[in-house]
Parts: sequence; C-alpha cells; structure tokens
Amino acid sequence: MKRSIQVLALIATVAFWGTSAFAQVEQPSQISVQGTGLITKSTDGNNSTYKTTKSGGFLLGYSYQFSPWAGVEGNYGYTRNTQNYSAQSGTSSLQADVHEITGAFVAHFPTSVHSVRPYALAGGGALVFDPTTK
Repeated sequence: MKRSIQVLALIATVAFWGTSAFAQVEQPSQISVQGTGLITKSTDGNNSTYKTTKSGGFLLGYSYQFSPWAGVEGNYGYTRNTQNYSAQSGTSSLQADVHEITGAFVAHFPTSVHSVRPYALAGGGALVFDPTTK
C-alpha cells in the first residue's frame, strides 16, 4: 500500500512539473491523438438477454489559437460496437460504427493561478451510429 502511494505521488509530481514546463511555450496549432473505450453493461430478464462488446477506438483533435484569448477546436472519434440480443424467438446481433464529430470555440481567461490557465468551450457535436452488416 505504501509503495502504491509513493508511485502515485511520483506520477502526480512529474505530471505537475511537466505540465508547467510545457505550458510556457504556447503553440498556435496543435494536433492530438487519444484512445477511447466503449464499455456498456449487459442485462438479462424476461427470458431475454442483451450483451454488448467492449470496444476501443480513437479520437483525433485539432485546435488553433487565433490570439492569446480565442481559438477553435475540432474532434473526430471512431469506434465499432456490437450488440447481441437473445430471446426465446432466437438470437440477433447489430454491429455499428460509431462516429463522433465536435467543434467548439475556446476562450482562454487572461489569468493564471499556479501555472493553471482556465478556459471555456462553447460548441456542439454529433454522435452518428452507422449500422454495418456482420
């Protein structure tokens, strides 16, 4: 237990100081790549079951900062999910590609507290389920 606390403290310290070092150099244009996970709960009842697969995906992002206080951000995400249904009448599956598209205006506040720079997002997005044949 003591060893886990020490490891977590070390990770937190490195993350804090690393963020402070990178925050001093602002790039007007940034690209990000992230991994995502889609984890849903399976259920059963009334002589039927509903099971889903756990799936991984990705999220690509691009942001551009026009000035020290204003910028824009856009993201695209993708994953594939399968849902399996089972009842007395038989079984069936539905596989779908899931697309996420978002866009936002980013407002950076002209204040900094202990190297933390707050910001606000205002935007919208869409989550598109595109069924595929399995």
